Amino acid sequence: MKKTMLFSFLLFLIIIALFSTEIFAQPASKKKRSLELTKKAISLYKYKQYDRAKDALLKAVKLDGKNVKAHEMLSLLYYQERNFTAARHHAKTALKLSQKSAGAYYVLGMISYQQGEEEKARFHLNQAVKFLKNPERRANAKNTLEKLKT
Repeated sequence: MKKTMLFSFLLFLIIIALFSTEIFAQPASKKKRSLELTKKAISLYKYKQYDRAKDALLKAVKLDGKNVKAHEMLSLLYYQERNFTAARHHAKTALKLSQKSAGAYYVLGMISYQQGEEEKARFHLNQAVKFLKNPERRANAKNTLEKLKT
């Protein structure tokens, strides 16, 4: 009798462990899949496959709304499409998640510059220059800051 109860109890624990692992592993796998899609999107972006990159990033954000890089890349893609509303949304989301989101500062700075909001443009572009690693965007941000000085 005791062996049967012990066996039943152990079986119960194993079943609980399996279910809890499945439940708790799911968010981690969503996050991992989101990061994989973001890496894929970056690669597609480099090959100028912008629509496919945007599709991958939208899926990445849907899987993990806290994926800073995906929001940052989406802000850049929407900025390139001149969809400033969507670009701002994703840039601001990226900045809420990370105050060092260089791409988000860049996009917000360029939008502000194009819309004649010089103070906002200066602030965002200075932040972008501080954090940007992409030499082309960094040079573009510096160039735009120079234009704001004149």
